[in-house]
Amino acid sequence: MSHRDFHHEHQPEVPAPAGVGTPPFPQAVTPKSQKGRWAVIHTPRAFHTSFPEGARPQLKLFKDLWFWVFMIITVPSFLLCLVMMRLSSPINGLVGEGIVTAVLLALVQIAVVVGLFRLIPIFKGTPKRLIFLALAWGGFSAVALAGGVLSPPWLSVAEKMGWFSHSMSIGAAVPEELVKALGVMLLLWIGRAWWNRPWHGLVAGMLVGLGFDAYENALYSVTMGITHPASDLQGAVEVFSLRLVAGPLLHVMFTGIFGWALGRLMYEGGNFTRAQRWGSILLWGVVAISGHYMWNILPSGEDEFVVNVVSKIIVYIVLVGLLVWLNIAQSRRVLPLQRAGLEPAVTMSQRVK
Repeated sequence: MSHRDFHHEHQPEVPAPAGVGTPPFPQAVTPKSQKGRWAVIHTPRAFHTSFPEGARPQLKLFKDLWFWVFMIITVPSFLLCLVMMRLSSPINGLVGEGIVTAVLLALVQIAVVVGLFRLIPIFKGTPKRLIFLALAWGGFSAVALAGGVLSPPWLSVAEKMGWFSHSMSIGAAVPEELVKALGVMLLLWIGRAWWNRPWHGLVAGMLVGLGFDAYENALYSVTMGITHPASDLQGAVEVFSLRLVAGPLLHVMFTGIFGWALGRLMYEGGNFTRAQRWGSILLWGVVAISGHYMWNILPSGEDEFVVNVVSKIIVYIVLVGLLVWLNIAQSRRVLPLQRAGLEPAVTMSQRVK
């Protein structure tokens, strides 16, 4: 059975869920049958998997130029981050107990948080390969590009201008959010067989942010854990635990909010104009970057400690509220579609001959 037969002869007529009206996304979109054009097929995943594996179109990453851009950035970044981790620990051997402990704690953090993500309705249908790629971009590519390429010159400019209170905001917050957002955009493009709805930008953003958060926690644990008077291991555990308590999952919130706007830009075309979608990018992108910017500001003055703590508490509450609201709103949107068997959906592309 060909891909064309799979769709045109067997695609079921799925009724709209009660109370929702016409399904907001088409089940099939086929452009004009011209040589070199693509037929894009959207179908419920349950229908797709109801066929034997050998008789249904295989779901794959979209391997065009942007896939290779993603890989060319990510593979060297992985190696660079390993070197950064090793150089952060002044030991004689290849790895020390501080590094091993920090990496294990990061893996535990990822496993627990991804497990919690799986309970969110909008996460349903996300394959392991996209989870892995999103974590890899956040944990390696974003760290290497932002920390190794973009942050140093931005930080230098801020310090030369005398903006010391804002130096970490300018040198870290802004480039980090832009690079993580780039990863979300690439992932939505190459992973659109599974991530093909507006809320998937939120999912991709939270995963990319989690990867960044876990690596950053591990790196701080290694660099600061060595100052512990008893052992590197105990120091790594204490630093990692402190970071989990003092502002947990910040990057999940930053990039999740930005990713939501990117998902709307790519997949909300039927409900919003192009201007509205680009306006959403501007609004939510500014919110995400501003949240990170405000968090990194180091106030100075007599009451700097109080101002720092109070401002961070306010920023954190706002970020948590926004992320929870976005997840609840999009879960309410997708649940009726899931009950009707329309979601999660998969997208297949076939070149028209």
